[in-house]
Amino acid sequence: MTLAAGLAGCKKITSNKSAISAGQVKELTSKKIIRNLPSECTIQEYSAEELFDKSKSGIAVVLTDSGVGSAFVVKHENNSTLLVTNAHVVQGNSVVTLKWSDDSKDQAAVVKIGDVQSLDNDLALLELSGNIGKVLKIKQGKVNTGADIVAIGAPRGLEFTITRGIVSAHRDNGRVIQIDAPINPGNSGGAILDKTGCVVGVATFIRRDSEGLAFAISSSQLQNFLVSDEGTMSDSPALANRTTYPSPNMIMEEKPKCWFQQDDGGDLEAANCFVGTRKNNNGHLVYDLTETVSGLKRTIALWEDEKAEVILKGQVYQGRWWTDSDGDVRVKVNGGVFAFVLPDSAEREKDLDRRTDVIFYERYPELKGKILGSSKGKLAQEWLSIRESLK
Repeated sequence: MTLAAGLAGCKKITSNKSAISAGQVKELTSKKIIRNLPSECTIQEYSAEELFDKSKSGIAVVLTDSGVGSAFVVKHENNSTLLVTNAHVVQGNSVVTLKWSDDSKDQAAVVKIGDVQSLDNDLALLELSGNIGKVLKIKQGKVNTGADIVAIGAPRGLEFTITRGIVSAHRDNGRVIQIDAPINPGNSGGAILDKTGCVVGVATFIRRDSEGLAFAISSSQLQNFLVSDEGTMSDSPALANRTTYPSPNMIMEEKPKCWFQQDDGGDLEAANCFVGTRKNNNGHLVYDLTETVSGLKRTIALWEDEKAEVILKGQVYQGRWWTDSDGDVRVKVNGGVFAFVLPDSAEREKDLDRRTDVIFYERYPELKGKILGSSKGKLAQEWLSIRESLK
């Protein structure tokens, strides 16, 4: 898939921009999640070692300001990844950080949340852009009492730990399964797998005054949660709105790089922001529009058919884009319009250098501020290699 090319930089910059006329661009609403059930499991059985190797790429550690939990991938759809965790893991958060087994991190939006107080509905659904991780299949039928199981999670923050046990009993009419695999805080939201690698439960709680008494929400109850509309988060506010209004003492940039429509049908107001370019995980060129004051970032992909994708807080929204009379890009999405200047070649080169430095000095923090030496040297060549990979 090729991104639209040849869009000119700004020819004329004014403080504000006039609104478009009604019907000028067809609006697309934010993407809705279709929660059809995952595929059937196989009958092939694996050892605990094989289960971990086959499943770990579908497991993520959930990081919030209040603690650590676990999650697992249940579906890829519409270039998005959906994961399940416990509601109590993400309670009070609209966005969480996910850490994968390869140490990479992503931001995910909380798009659906169950009841933290309910033992069999303590579930939440997360979404992030792109097809990331391995989908773990969910067992359709009831797991047998006595069946061997493994739990993969981050007990006490010890990431990607696997423990073994059996299904000890079924509770609450099959909505909860009792297991004897060691479970600790940090396992919450993690997958309980049978020997075929199928998810039979979601690790949720333990009896603190006992040993070997752990409980998981059953796969059948998980399926009920996935297909239910209850707990779905309301749509985000219009993506065209700036999140922070300028204060009376704020100095606006002489040449604004972005504009936001604060009122429905109103003019677009200039704002301080930074516009950068990069390649995403799929190798496509995207634009990162970051508000200077709030730090909020919108990632925008522009396609040849005038469709646009806007990613905000891990959620993907579909819209339309076009160039205005100033040569700037306007995007209509989720009830409003915003505009931004495409970086010229000099700005793109500076941004490329900046992003290269970030990666390079993460590897070699002791070299910050030092000269790398000859361009033929090993370190300089590594810097150039990183830069080339970001183009």
